[in-house]
Amino acid sequence: MIASTHLAAGALNSLLIQKYLPKNSGVIKRIGAGFSAGLISHIALDAIPHQEYSVEGYKLGSILLVEILAVFCLVFYSTRTVIMNWILFLGMSGAAFPDLLNIIHKYGFKWGWLYDVENLLHVFHGNPNAVYKIDILSQLLLASLFLFGIWIKK
Repeated sequence: MIASTHLAAGALNSLLIQKYLPKNSGVIKRIGAGFSAGLISHIALDAIPHQEYSVEGYKLGSILLVEILAVFCLVFYSTRTVIMNWILFLGMSGAAFPDLLNIIHKYGFKWGWLYDVENLLHVFHGNPNAVYKIDILSQLLLASLFLFGIWIKK
């Protein structure tokens, strides 16, 4: 999945999981649950056969930067409480975590344990030989639906 889909899903799921926490949950538990919900959303979305980015290197870095900035601008706004913005941020961080590990391993540290953890988190990654894959445009539409869910969530 593309970054904006993962980030938007992570943010929405971090909000939705709050409903199931006890009312007296502390901040650490709330943001930890947000991170976990984002991470789980990444694993679940990657199980769906999907098209990946067709570019690498600086072009991919530029696309990721634009996507990240766009999602951040659409998710964060000043009328939310600081805690709620942290919950959203940690949900997005959890959703980006597996791909961040992949980037660190691919372009940085070639540690075996890092590769093992990254592979474990991508264990359900969609079948690359699938006949039908969700294309980039469909993923952007899905991200838009997730963002709409964030906006209407009170």
